[in-house]
Amino acid sequence: MHIILNWNEKLASVISQYIRGPLGIVVHAIILALIFGVIGFVVNWLIHILLTSLVWLIPIIIAVLLLILLIYLVIKSSNDFKQY
Repeated sequence: MHIILNWNEKLASVISQYIRGPLGIVVHAIILALIFGVIGFVVNWLIHILLTSLVWLIPIIIAVLLLILLIYLVIKSSNDFKQY
């Protein structure tokens, strides 16, 4: 959080050098809205893609785990028969 606040202060000082008064505040707000809007859009898009891919991956993961369990049970049962 400290890094973001420092970055915001630097941005505000650069803007205040060139634009003073209420217009500087408006420009600062617009720049922050654009930056955080783009970051929010990208994060939202990545989460959406991740969740959409998980919908397809969960059945595959369950099938692989069931296959591993089946192989384990077959190997275990064949070892049990070898002991007799």
